[in-house]
Amino acid sequence: MLNEMKTLIIGAGISGLSTAYHLKDDYLILEKESTPGGLCRSVKSQGFTFDYSGHFIHLRNDYAKNFIFSFLGNNIKKISRNSCIYSNKTLTQYPYQANLFGLPDKVIKECISGLIQAKKTSKRLSLLNQNITFHDWILRTFGKGFAKHFFFPYNNKLWTVSTKILTTDWIDIFIPQPNLKEVINGAYSEQKKSFGYNASFYYPEKGGIQALIDSIKAKTHNLRLNSPVSRINVKNKYVISNGNKIYYKNLVSTMPLPELLSSIEGLPKAVLSAKNKLSWTSVDCINVAVKKQNLQKGVHWIYFPEKDFVFYRAGFYHNFTIKSVPPNCSSMYIEVSYQHDKKPGKSSIVKKVISGLKQSGLINGNDDILETQVLSIPYAYVIYDKNRKKALKTINTYLKHNNIHSIGRYGSWKYSYIEESILDAKSTADLISKNE
Repeated sequence: MLNEMKTLIIGAGISGLSTAYHLKDDYLILEKESTPGGLCRSVKSQGFTFDYSGHFIHLRNDYAKNFIFSFLGNNIKKISRNSCIYSNKTLTQYPYQANLFGLPDKVIKECISGLIQAKKTSKRLSLLNQNITFHDWILRTFGKGFAKHFFFPYNNKLWTVSTKILTTDWIDIFIPQPNLKEVINGAYSEQKKSFGYNASFYYPEKGGIQALIDSIKAKTHNLRLNSPVSRINVKNKYVISNGNKIYYKNLVSTMPLPELLSSIEGLPKAVLSAKNKLSWTSVDCINVAVKKQNLQKGVHWIYFPEKDFVFYRAGFYHNFTIKSVPPNCSSMYIEVSYQHDKKPGKSSIVKKVISGLKQSGLINGNDDILETQVLSIPYAYVIYDKNRKKALKTINTYLKHNNIHSIGRYGSWKYSYIEESILDAKSTADLISKNE
């Protein structure tokens, strides 16, 4: 058994495996699950390939693009996004703020008049530099109509907290901001322009998102599965896994930050206090297999802002690649967000999801549901509140002092995506190599 490593990596998700690949050698990866991938995992059942919710590859960086293509080769396809919003019993195109066409006249009028009023009272370009809440940012950027009909209900459902609690630190590229002319064009005719960082994306042709993980794993070594880390001794630089003491020089953790800190022995009071100020939501991904062909043909995912539906989004695997389903079948992922200490019962949530799918018309009573499965994501969305930035500063100072690199979406405690995880992993590996 290896008991001393130059670099110890906790977690064999996209961040951990990418770090290992860039380090080349002298590392050990400890993964608590029986398969690698973290949340970038796929589950196969009855000829269906399901993911842990929607995992799409958005590429803007040349290095990340070359990295991913070098692994997936021909097993990757570029997809032009077709996503919608379901509200007022109507499907409209994403993003809501640029595609009001088809909604009731009253809703369109409220949204546009609210936007015009907001523009009269706000200087939009300077908003992100002000210390305002996400709630106020919505009102100043889009106005009361858009806030009422989409932004407030959708984000309250997604984040499980009031928009008044959220900051604007996370917005960056994630919320498209069309100008007034574009909003009006999209209100009275079908919008021709695409908006958002995910106007197109990539996805494996076969094998689900697991195909990317398996390809990277094949180029790494020293992966130990079923090996959770129970304790970390930062003073003597070792971890305890399955009763074994493993020493390290560099520690790279992709564990969710609260779990990493809970594993460290003798955590200073200031760091413990900072840890207790971290907040997040959990998500249950309900995968649904249906004996029906071309369900919602061509649509990739749909947002559900209204309270009538327990889920905030529904996606369609078969519309990413037909190879994810058996012949004459369709499959969906349905996302339900909840406060991490208030997990709903599986049977109850599945019942509410199926009811909502029928109510919205996505499926009907005659559709043969072949399978439902609930995949839980304990850490789904980091909540950007007033405590996050200060708490992270305290935590990261401590970790850096103890030569611990906490990376990945939940290790860095941020709202990020696959490409960013790969680039963060490369930067971490480069830093470790440079310091040797």
